[in-house]
Amino acid sequence: MSRLCWSCAPRCWILLTGIAVAAVLAAPALAYRPEPDTETKTGTVVEIKEKGRGHVIVVEIDGKQQDVPVTPKLDLQIIASGDAGFVRPGQFLTASAIMSNDKLFIKELTIQVQRRGQKTPAGRIAKVSAEAGASTLAYDVSGLITASQPNVDYPDHLDVALKTTGSSAPIMLQPGYTVTVNSGDPAMIPANAQAELRVAPLRGGRVNVVGIKVRLEQPLVAEEFFKEDGESPGSGAADAK
Repeated sequence: MSRLCWSCAPRCWILLTGIAVAAVLAAPALAYRPEPDTETKTGTVVEIKEKGRGHVIVVEIDGKQQDVPVTPKLDLQIIASGDAGFVRPGQFLTASAIMSNDKLFIKELTIQVQRRGQKTPAGRIAKVSAEAGASTLAYDVSGLITASQPNVDYPDHLDVALKTTGSSAPIMLQPGYTVTVNSGDPAMIPANAQAELRVAPLRGGRVNVVGIKVRLEQPLVAEEFFKEDGESPGSGAADAK
């Protein structure tokens, strides 16, 4: 049996204590990994290539071409104006709303197009934090549309039911509401389209493209957009512009 050197005990204790303290201090540093800084650049989408079952977007940044694989980590947004037919069950709605008479009224909304098999984000309704000049009645609204129909008392308003966490006040779309469509389908990007590219710098002057945003000039028509899915246009969604 080995014997403990009592003369060395204090030094051993100090050494062990130092190691323990260092480990505690290092733990948060290891757990916290800050996101890399990004910047926005203007570029061009040269072409869309199919790779197996996926896609690769070839972009040109600062005169150089770069392949960008389409993965769940890529923030891909193809944005265009849309019509009332996009307000239909199965599509994800986001908007800013104003509370009045215990109802949430929406004038402008965005439809995040959902495809079969796509994981739908969780919906929520939350009051906007108080800021200088902001309405105290403003709410952020998001959720999967489960139903929509004209309001019984005000037929020019559209009642929309969303799948959200917790209870929600009735949601109504005001007459003349506007629809913006946001899709992640790279096949919608036209050749030589201008794009906003969110990039993170790498060594050697290279960049990692983490986001691509393309704005389409032509409005999207829901009846044509959903035709390939065999869906019928949404009903009761009139009065949108």
